[in-house]
Amino acid sequence: MTRKSIFSFRGFKISMVLLFIFFAQTIPVAQTLKFDFFTTLPSQQGWSYYSNSSAPESEYFSIEDSMLIQNTYQRGNYWAEYMLPLNSIVNPDTNWSLQIRARVIQVEDPNKPFGYFFNVSQNEKVFGFQITKTEVNIKNSGQDIRIGPFDNTVFHDYILEGDQNGNWVLYIDNEKQAEGVAVPFEQLSTIPKYDLAFGDGTSSESANAHGELASYVFKQYRPFIKADFVADTLIGKDSLLVHFTDFSVTDSLDSILTWDWDFNGDGIIDSDEQNPVHFYDSPGVYSVSLSVSSSKANDHIFKENYIKIFGDRPKILSITDIPYDQGGWVKVRFQKSILDDDSLSFNKSSSARFYTVELKDGEDWMAAKTTVAYGKDIYSVLVPTTKNRDHNSDGIIEFRVIAAMDDGNYVSDVETGYSIDNLSPAPPIVSISTTTSESIRLEWQSSWETDFKYYSVYKGTNGVDYNLQTQLVDTFYIDTNISKDTEYFYVVTATDFSGNESLFSSSVSTVISNLKEESIYPDRYFLGQNYPNPFNPSTTIQYGLKESAKVRIIVMDISGRLIKELINKKQSPGTHLIRWNGRNILGEKVSTGIYFYNFQIKNGPSFTKKMMLIQ
Repeated sequence: MTRKSIFSFRGFKISMVLLFIFFAQTIPVAQTLKFDFFTTLPSQQGWSYYSNSSAPESEYFSIEDSMLIQNTYQRGNYWAEYMLPLNSIVNPDTNWSLQIRARVIQVEDPNKPFGYFFNVSQNEKVFGFQITKTEVNIKNSGQDIRIGPFDNTVFHDYILEGDQNGNWVLYIDNEKQAEGVAVPFEQLSTIPKYDLAFGDGTSSESANAHGELASYVFKQYRPFIKADFVADTLIGKDSLLVHFTDFSVTDSLDSILTWDWDFNGDGIIDSDEQNPVHFYDSPGVYSVSLSVSSSKANDHIFKENYIKIFGDRPKILSITDIPYDQGGWVKVRFQKSILDDDSLSFNKSSSARFYTVELKDGEDWMAAKTTVAYGKDIYSVLVPTTKNRDHNSDGIIEFRVIAAMDDGNYVSDVETGYSIDNLSPAPPIVSISTTTSESIRLEWQSSWETDFKYYSVYKGTNGVDYNLQTQLVDTFYIDTNISKDTEYFYVVTATDFSGNESLFSSSVSTVISNLKEESIYPDRYFLGQNYPNPFNPSTTIQYGLKESAKVRIIVMDISGRLIKELINKKQSPGTHLIRWNGRNILGEKVSTGIYFYNFQIKNGPSFTKKMMLIQ
């Protein structure tokens, strides 16, 4: 199937199969050329013979791969270029093969109206004409149609539907203007002279001539633009005037229209000039960005920490908490003094220069950390604090930096910050010791965290959803709000003074199925794996007794030497917990390494497991 198009304007008619680039000669100005054209992406097989094809519409045009493109161009003596949309084909860099069949007719009297006809299908006619009045009539032997009114329309295409295939006549104010027959591309007005140009260097004066079939290959055009700039000064003292030069580029078919500058990284446009000047009046490190745009594209460039302005005094840039610790430390970042021009290499005659970070928590300033000055633009210093932020205190501490330079001391402005304990306690190891018809008793070993505050007990009936029951400092909880034949699940967490809550403990569960008291005893002796493992500074060991027995638990090093005896006494049946704090018999901390713990039952079995201590 071939799609054909008609272009109607004063004195011209162009019909095309696969429009590529169209050239028209000596066309009057102040008109527009309205057109639609049909393109296709042929297969590789069709490419081999297509430049010499006599019937391209049947040999290689693919309807499935075609696009209908509509646009409006100003008249003129030029080639028109069409930009393919990036999403129009699967591979945007595919070569498009295009073939032109063009006919251009020029009338000596451009003001004389005329009419054209051509068949698109059996039941569709398109009639194109110049509008010189607000209404027109078109007639044939079987149909008389009045069209209008028109609102500033220069050209008009009217589609007729039906079986009327006779001759048609155009009337304006009942005056016959032009007539035609329903045959493709037939010009029926009285035209004294024709001047046809086909865009390939050939021409004709014949009324119905057409150009030679020709094929063209072109790459899809991608709009190109790239933002860039430089500054004449990147480092200097405050009250610095910086000249910026635009080095943005675009392709030869376009030009840059707008420039948006942000000189301090705050997101606010500071200038729209191409090559602006900016005055930096205070010390700091400034990021600069530039956004440029053309009629077809835009681009943005961001240069982080691009301009560095220094003063005699250092400047604190930030005070941040050290993550994943239990508080007590912050990182202070500050900008150097401009007098700090040293490097890491010193000669014997040079004097040492220093920065001292001081903090104030109360009345007096205290030196917290000193670092040598060696000309670095930004220094980062790890500084201890005297308190942490928690639910009882905001933990705010004042900081300042003193630069000790050759010609004196220079003190920064005061800034504030705080440290946070952001490590959660380890979750407890929980067991159910006894149940009765009226209560369930939970037990766990006390937390070894130095900043421990309280435990939270949660309860549920499905092992997934839990509700808070209580918060307490004891290491047991008795639940009396229970019902018969219901399974209850429990988890416990530990919370420190900074409000950090641990993960849930492993859940424990039980069912109250009778009315008499029963003890929940293991049906065997067992030794559990310590938790946490690896550990520092302490770990908890769980073990079980199916009946009363004398128990001995010891810790040994990798060579089998005794490190610590944890317990040596008779115990009742049930599940028990014991903790090792990483110390030996003398109370000394032991070194990092692998250790073994042995669980011995008098006149019974013995169990051994491995654990790792990391100091």
